[in-house]
Amino acid sequence: MSRFDDKDLKMLKDVLDTNFKAKKSKKFVKIFEDKFAKKFNCKYGISCCNGTATLHGILMGMGIKDGDEVITTPLTMSSTSLCILHANALPVFADVDPDTFQILPESIESKINSRTKAIITVSLYGLSPEMDEIMKIAKKHNLYVIEDNAQCFLGEYKGKIIGSIGHASSFSFQNSKHMTTGEGGMILTNDIQLQDNICKSTILGYKTVGELAPKFDNKQFRDPAFKRHIAFGYNYRMSELCCAVGLSQLEKLDFLVNKRIEIANKFNDVLNETNCNWLIPQKVNDYIKHTYWGFTVKLARDDITFIEFRDKLMEYGGKAPYAAWELTYLEPLFENQKFKTYQLQEFKKGLCPNAEYLQSRIISFQNNYIDDEILKQQLNALRHTIKYFKKKIIAVIFCRLGSSRLPNKGLLKLNNVSAISRVILNVKKMNVDDIILATSKNAENIKLKKYAEKHNIKFLQGSENNIFDRSNDVIKKLKLKTHDYILRVGADDVCRSYEIANILIKKTIESNELLDYVCDNPYICPTGLGSELLSVKSIIYFNNLFKENNEHLTFYYVAFKNVLNLKSINIDERYKLNCCITMDTKEDYNNLNKFFIQNHIGENPIDIDTVISYFKVNKKKESNVCIGNSPDETIKFLNEQCSKYDGFSECYNIFEELNKLK
Repeated sequence: MSRFDDKDLKMLKDVLDTNFKAKKSKKFVKIFEDKFAKKFNCKYGISCCNGTATLHGILMGMGIKDGDEVITTPLTMSSTSLCILHANALPVFADVDPDTFQILPESIESKINSRTKAIITVSLYGLSPEMDEIMKIAKKHNLYVIEDNAQCFLGEYKGKIIGSIGHASSFSFQNSKHMTTGEGGMILTNDIQLQDNICKSTILGYKTVGELAPKFDNKQFRDPAFKRHIAFGYNYRMSELCCAVGLSQLEKLDFLVNKRIEIANKFNDVLNETNCNWLIPQKVNDYIKHTYWGFTVKLARDDITFIEFRDKLMEYGGKAPYAAWELTYLEPLFENQKFKTYQLQEFKKGLCPNAEYLQSRIISFQNNYIDDEILKQQLNALRHTIKYFKKKIIAVIFCRLGSSRLPNKGLLKLNNVSAISRVILNVKKMNVDDIILATSKNAENIKLKKYAEKHNIKFLQGSENNIFDRSNDVIKKLKLKTHDYILRVGADDVCRSYEIANILIKKTIESNELLDYVCDNPYICPTGLGSELLSVKSIIYFNNLFKENNEHLTFYYVAFKNVLNLKSINIDERYKLNCCITMDTKEDYNNLNKFFIQNHIGENPIDIDTVISYFKVNKKKESNVCIGNSPDETIKFLNEQCSKYDGFSECYNIFEELNKLK
């Protein structure tokens, strides 16, 4: 079944065949109104020329006027608020739920005062607000509730069809809606007096319209003394042709709604199969039926903008998704304006924090595809886009054989297994996307290549200069993106715990922030057990910032904490070790070799409990952040080096600074 077919054409022809003789053509309007109302379990339907006229007509029928206030949401098309201004009343904005995107009952109640006369809810993207709570609030304060259901057809709330719960409801038939007549709208109500009032408000104030109007015959109508207009009203009537298409569309409405639900589920399947935890669909409680005007998600990452996501999706062949409308009170017509002398709200940023947070993060995917091939293309584009923006964790093992304190330390044997092999064995148990052994271009470092080949990891001989330059070489080689991470590992980290690293990796992947530097609890970080994750963005930042000797990586992150996002992840106390077990000197090597021999550790990743139990008894040098052969002099030099750069914060105790991280 397609959205339009021969039945739609036949209905149009049936109207045209009447030659628009009133007695014959007008029946299409009445039949459409009655059938639509019945479909939505309501008594009365009033067709209008569009879905803004419907809202305005309802407000007029309710007697909303100058001096009155109507509470609504700012997170929707501004027509919902413009109709309040059309009625010469004042819109008052309530905040929304950050998970459902719907107007919050508690925010509504906090905005009620003696001028409040009505609440307009919006079933945004096809999902109902919490109507029971809103109706209770309305009853308590003697207010009208108007349902703006332009985006919600056949939705349900606790077994009730959306559109039958409030005092009146509004639907739009604009061409993007579940069913369309090209343009048009419908008002539903169960209140006969309200129906009569609305009819007069939307059809020129005629005394001949509405359920309570007396019957008139043609003689009376054609009397020159006949007085028609008994109230102020607009000409919001819907044409017979539009109503005829509406009748045909109504017959297909179940199919059209179910198709959107089916497609929304397929979009959701893509999120599940890609383990995407940063495109978060609207929360749908189990007592609500969502009918998905669009499949709409919240972009829950700070390192990706809507524009970046949209452009990448289109690059992969996807159609541009829809952004949220600008919040109504931040549109130029509203922002910083005072419409009434009694207006209490200031229409500016800060008014509705949840709505403001959501507005730039909402992504709504078109989901009214009839052609399955086009749908497949859209789903594949989404898969590729999610994969592109997936945070990748690359373990980079930095190793040079020319260390002055411990030459060739990567090649030294620990119970007959080289240090570099032990490091690689531990790293291969970490949940990383790739592993690369990075060294400088000195000829002697080519010896390391056979270890990379033996363990089937990548090898790179890059910059002679420093760790940031070599990191940048890795970024270029692997084409890493700013939201990716490097897990830094040294050739002396022979006891680096894959368990701790995996905790950090999990927390980093799950975070909605772009964390520039992530370490484990500082009680562990300097010991040789813990790990550090560095964002590609931060590495590029430092590489662009200065070109001096940059070996002392941890210092730089702490010293520039004011411009970077640093985070420490709390690790279980059982991992705590108050001594340092890195392999930096000959003495360190002898102690570690003894550990591997006594514990019979062959070519296997190291168990952290074995490490901790051994070194708690055989305690070695104190846990400390050592920098160079003379830590104090080195720190002083680094502070002087960095003092000329913006964002620098003097640092003399790295351990204390790490301990302050949250």
